[in-house]
Amino acid sequence: MHANFFTFDNLKGEYPDLREELRRGTPTAVFGVSEAQKALIAASCLHDRAVYICDSAVTAARMAAEIAGFAGEEPALLVAKDEVLLYKDAVSKDALFRRMHALYRIQRGAKLVVCDVESLAQLFPKTV
Repeated sequence: MHANFFTFDNLKGEYPDLREELRRGTPTAVFGVSEAQKALIAASCLHDRAVYICDSAVTAARMAAEIAGFAGEEPALLVAKDEVLLYKDAVSKDALFRRMHALYRIQRGAKLVVCDVESLAQLFPKTV
């Protein structure tokens, strides 16, 4: 397969205009395309830093996997912290670890962050 097949220039149509808007830092939403096409667009943005916001944690995990398939590079998947449970023995550290790992990857220069609305609305440490 050609290494640069999935670039904005090769895709033609409105993709070059979209690339220019993203390059300028314009908040951009894409409608009327499939999830696979959205993943392709996000994978094409890996030369700049970008945030891909999904409607749910399940969609975010699926999109992160699809983007990694197109880009060959795994994006940082930012997950939400667990809700406070009534029993401290029932708290899982897995979600906290995954969130801290994503924050670490963001701090170290991850090009693309995939998250859902809930995880984006939660508090971040001052250093991120």
